[in-house]
Amino acid sequence: MAGDLKSWVDNGLHSLIGMSDNILSEFCINLAHKSDTVEKLVHDLQKSADIPPSEKLHNFAGELFNRVPHKKKSTVNSKEIMIKEAHARELKNKSYKFIQEPPREPENRKSKKKKVPTATLR
Repeated sequence: MAGDLKSWVDNGLHSLIGMSDNILSEFCINLAHKSDTVEKLVHDLQKSADIPPSEKLHNFAGELFNRVPHKKKSTVNSKEIMIKEAHARELKNKSYKFIQEPPREPENRKSKKKKVPTATLR
């Protein structure tokens, strides 16, 4: 599908400005991907790619905008995300418990042996 889009952009640029180039095609696709509206895309193409304003440009930009997937804007701001992540970490930390070691057996210390008096030889 990406190849179809690129070839479509190549053809559109050729009919629009009389030439097409791989780098220019990818640039136009990236502009369309980043643009929020068709008007912004038209403005960016005029300014960045130096394409003169025309009805063909508006038609090309509108079609390109519709063909390119766009990132959805997040409705949650970064502060809310940070608060939710901190809360999740806090809950996770509370779930941890101390590990109890099994009771240790007393160590075998060298026991002091009582000296047993040995029988004296006579």
